[in-house]
Amino acid sequence: MLRLKRYNNRKLYDSAARRYVTLEEITDAIRRGEDLQVTDHDSGADLTTQVMLQAFFNAEKRRGGLFPAGLLNRFLRTGERGLEDLRAAAGLFLDRLPAVNREIERRLDRLVDLGQLNKEEVQRLKDLLLGASIESAEANPPEEVRGEDVQSLLAELDRLSRQLDDLSR
Repeated sequence: MLRLKRYNNRKLYDSAARRYVTLEEITDAIRRGEDLQVTDHDSGADLTTQVMLQAFFNAEKRRGGLFPAGLLNRFLRTGERGLEDLRAAAGLFLDRLPAVNREIERRLDRLVDLGQLNKEEVQRLKDLLLGASIESAEANPPEEVRGEDVQSLLAELDRLSRQLDDLSR
């Protein structure tokens, strides 16, 4: 396990190796399968999640960005709700079926609110779509998620979000 201390100057120090480490080195270590623990030198507070997010966004900055600008823009505009959306999007890739089912239900309910479907039609579609997705998931275990797939899905999510915004105006 890579155990680091973060000092007031925000530098990260590996006391076992007796040297400072960069966010790139942390990313590489995590990719090699190492676990990470980061604590604040003064308070002892756990900063692992914060540093991992910094490493993630630093890597994304170097790659040119995985997230479409419109999607990030929306997250920032909506504040706390944006973080909930981001967690839901991340959940889609970690535990896809429940997140997909919730999104199907949300979108179908939205179509009722917009008057494009009636409740009976929505219930029938929910039964068909959600029942099929459960059977499909049992028959086909989830496959490994590739970066291109994530980028494509995020772009599609961004496009669909814009369409929903347009419909609600």
